[in-house]
Amino acid sequence: TAWLEKPNAKIPTRLLIHFIHRAFAPAIESSAKKINEFEIGAQIIVAGFSSGIARLGYVEDPATLTWLYDRSYHTNGIGGPRAAESLLVHGYQRTDDLASVLFKVYVAKKQSEAGLGVGVDTDVAILERGTPLRFASPAVIEALEAEYQRTHKIPIDLTDIRRRLERTR
Repeated sequence: TAWLEKPNAKIPTRLLIHFIHRAFAPAIESSAKKINEFEIGAQIIVAGFSSGIARLGYVEDPATLTWLYDRSYHTNGIGGPRAAESLLVHGYQRTDDLASVLFKVYVAKKQSEAGLGVGVDTDVAILERGTPLRFASPAVIEALEAEYQRTHKIPIDLTDIRRRLERTR
């Protein structure tokens, strides 16, 4: 208490920390509990670079962050399983060039749209080391869609298939 008698006395740091803890601990604990229990009803994919290494993770309810160390992609939402299957079937690799990655991810998104409740709106965000996040231009989206239509169209002329089926009867 000798510090109280000095003019312009400063409260010792340990005492100040103790006072703050005693005064605000219940409010801090209550706020932390509310934050941890808050449900946003969505899953957020987190991507970026740390020390030059790409990092990928996701946040889901209740306020849980999961880092993905063994995979270079993550799908979410109701169409997530379908999109993940598409990425596996189409041979997605973390070493693919940007155009290949964009197309494989676009195909996965389009195939996930077959699921009930999956929206058809598509935005493509690109994050590369050393550059700010950017969104693909409408021209890039149009090119992805054109290539998707060209390569994933069901054949209209099934004559050859029908003829071969008749031979196997």
